[in-house]
Amino acid sequence: MEFSQVISITLSPDGKLLASGNALSELRIWEIPDDFLEKRKSVSEIINTELDLQKNGYFDPENLEDARKRVITSIVRRQGQSKFRKTLIKTYNCQCAITGCNAEQVLEAAHIIPYLGSDTNHPTNGLLLRADIHTLFDLYLITINPDKMTVEISPNLKNTPYSDLVGKPILLPQNQDYKLNKQALEQHYQLFCKKQNSL
Repeated sequence: MEFSQVISITLSPDGKLLASGNALSELRIWEIPDDFLEKRKSVSEIINTELDLQKNGYFDPENLEDARKRVITSIVRRQGQSKFRKTLIKTYNCQCAITGCNAEQVLEAAHIIPYLGSDTNHPTNGLLLRADIHTLFDLYLITINPDKMTVEISPNLKNTPYSDLVGKPILLPQNQDYKLNKQALEQHYQLFCKKQNSL
């Protein structure tokens, strides 16, 4: 297609002319399929749904079924989490078991063996941890040596402020009824070691 004068046009999604004028370069026109608007609407709906799910933190674009499981897991987890956290705050005298931080606002109830239902919300399967330490613990970048009850870190954290924690004894519960479950600590430690060996 050739033009005697090259122009610029802008169309709305429904095909209405929005603007026109002189173009700075040549314009090429391709045929627009008849079902363009119908497909555009369905794509738009999918994108809006995806953005809404991502905003609410319940969407894994790789697995839609995973999104439903995450919503249910999140609800179930919250039902017992408050009591679990309160128990750990009392058990650890409102201090992070690893850092000693006593800012209650950043202290979280961490599961040694990941949450698998209300049975895992037991204080012997819990540590009160500062939020960043909790994340690193869940990612197996920080662990507790179950024999020495001291902190170990991943080589990935070696040149970070977290390296100051290496070998530090953890704060243990005063109440012997809430003594840490050694089997749970051993399981976490083994998974930590396995992850480090795979690096």
